[in-house]
Amino acid sequence: MYYHYFNKLKEHQLEGKRIGGVLDEILATEKLKDKYEQLTSSLINWINEKIEKMNDRNFANSLTGVEDQYKEFDDYRKVEKPPKFDERGNLEVLLFELQTRLKANNRKPYTPKEEMMISDINRKWEILENAEYDREKLLIKEIQRQKQLERMAKTFDSKVQLRTSWICENQKLLNINNLPNDLASINAA
Repeated sequence: MYYHYFNKLKEHQLEGKRIGGVLDEILATEKLKDKYEQLTSSLINWINEKIEKMNDRNFANSLTGVEDQYKEFDDYRKVEKPPKFDERGNLEVLLFELQTRLKANNRKPYTPKEEMMISDINRKWEILENAEYDREKLLIKEIQRQKQLERMAKTFDSKVQLRTSWICENQKLLNINNLPNDLASINAA
């Protein structure tokens, strides 16, 4: 009787462990889904924000201002963007891991919500890169325009200085030539 009782007890414990294992697997899968959705949402928001910033065409109205904007753009590309690129790759790995776990447990595959699929992220990433390319072209064009304006301003300033000195010299000459007439009128009086 003890044998049967303890044997049944052991079977119940084994069943409990199996059920616990299944529940642990389900919870782990749900955590992966939540993590995927959270990371995807965060990345998509970042991409949308950067697309909006890249499409901003309000440039500073000075050479140093535009050069600062280009430096900020370059810093974004070299510092801020690479971790997001890695994050994008990690999302693909995470989704693959999630699909593999579900398949291994004979569960239906996970379909991300609309706008959260890898293809959607890749499409938005491509839009971002096109916006970056356009912004870089426009910033370079604006820098060249501002440099041209500065060259023109320097040329104008130098011509103004030449004309001003020429006028001053001619005024001195005119004043010297008018001096004897003024003396003659003073002597006559």
